[in-house]
Amino acid sequence: MSNESKSGIITKETWWNEGDKMLGKGQVIKNGEATFIELLSLKMVNDTLTYVADVPSNADPIDFKLTKQANDSWTFENPDNDFPKSIEYIRNDKGFKAIVSSEKRSFTLNFKKI
Repeated sequence: MSNESKSGIITKETWWNEGDKMLGKGQVIKNGEATFIELLSLKMVNDTLTYVADVPSNADPIDFKLTKQANDSWTFENPDNDFPKSIEYIRNDKGFKAIVSSEKRSFTLNFKKI
């Protein structure tokens, strides 16, 4: 999935299955070079689907627990994290919309399948 901003910055997420979990890689690409990379996973933790983001600037990966689910949307939250506190994925006919937010700020990425 990828999202391209008006300034030419591309945000990509790539996901694949590995055993009993899904692994992913998020990237921000500017002028053809990755300026930010995070490792992602979806796995069961204590019987709860958990989105895990491993970002280089954090000492440890951050867990976001699934708190809401509908037919085409999933919300993962961690109220103790500074930013984001919530990551919501909404499936649409073009791909997915991701809303990344906290009380003070948020941004939306419109990913299309590639």
